[in-house]
Amino acid sequence: MAEAPALAPRDIVRSGLCIGCGGCAADEPRATMAWDAFGQLKPEGPADWYAAPSATFAARCPFSPTAANEDVIAADRLPSAPHSDARIGRYEHAWVGHVAEDTFRSDGSSGGMVSWVANELLRTGRVDAVAHVVASDPGEGRLFRYRLSRTRAEIAEGAKSRYYPIDLAETIRAIRETPGRYAIVGVPCFIKAVQLLRRSDPVIAERVTHTLG
Repeated sequence: MAEAPALAPRDIVRSGLCIGCGGCAADEPRATMAWDAFGQLKPEGPADWYAAPSATFAARCPFSPTAANEDVIAADRLPSAPHSDARIGRYEHAWVGHVAEDTFRSDGSSGGMVSWVANELLRTGRVDAVAHVVASDPGEGRLFRYRLSRTRAEIAEGAKSRYYPIDLAETIRAIRETPGRYAIVGVPCFIKAVQLLRRSDPVIAERVTHTLG
């Protein structure tokens, strides 16, 4: 069987497939995530990284044609799941509901479930911090960014959905630098990027214990 071709960040950007998750930039200290002409975040860095084909990058980019797809990831993460559907994939249980406790529902989106689960993970000690999107400080050059939150009050600052270009590069770097257990909140393609990192990076695999979307 032929070996899967290596790819460079430039290949994904030029193809139009890059969604600006920042996973590749997190792997390279010299890389940054910068605004392109369309107001989207894209990786930038020296040519010996940006244009250099890499099997590691090809396996970690969520829109790389050679990376593990969602079915493969689900089989690894949920090997004993009793249900599988061609439309939504492998799953253990499917529920519809909203949070009845306190003001999680009124303060959040989609019934307040993500904020409530994130808070419960912190309250019960299952994680030490939650990576989620909050408003940026004035002068940062963007409206929203990821932050690691460690209290219920900080979680509340990130309630409700924000459909705005953001990236995980700094968050992934911070998780690698600081031991602990982390949950990451994100849209599906960002969560796929995290799961692909977990498959090949033992530090991320150990420290990112929960993903919420």
